[in-house]
Amino acid sequence: MRITARGATGATAAALLLGVLAAPSLGRCAPLLAYGIRWFYASACHQRPDRSFLLYGLPLAVCARCTGIYAGAIWGSLLRLRARVALNACAAALALNCIDVVSEMAGLHGNLPWLRFALGMALGAGCGALLASANWELTAGNIQITDSSDVQLGELPSG
Repeated sequence: MRITARGATGATAAALLLGVLAAPSLGRCAPLLAYGIRWFYASACHQRPDRSFLLYGLPLAVCARCTGIYAGAIWGSLLRLRARVALNACAAALALNCIDVVSEMAGLHGNLPWLRFALGMALGAGCGALLASANWELTAGNIQITDSSDVQLGELPSG
């Protein structure tokens, strides 16, 4: 089995987005599990219900911006960008998110969840592309770093 940076990034982002959607889906039939999922995301997101999208009448496990970040990371992992381009995209998206936060705090606009989702998606796409551009793959217990010098690391320590 061969795992690349691109595959690992996309799979991780997809699993995280699935968790975001699972919390409200499980809210009525398995509330303890839904609580555990929300607890998992609490260290990364404020989870304010007024800033979250609703599914089945319950807020997602994270806010609109964080939902966009996870969704964007999936999309970004599919892009084939050079690391420098991905880093620049990530920095530009981060700047736009900061401008949005400051402009809302200054009273220039109110609660705009779809804007925050779109800006989060841009940030997630940049970060996903940056992580996916890493030149490594994991194959049968070996890590291989492929770059211009073609460095290869040996066996991973077992157990």
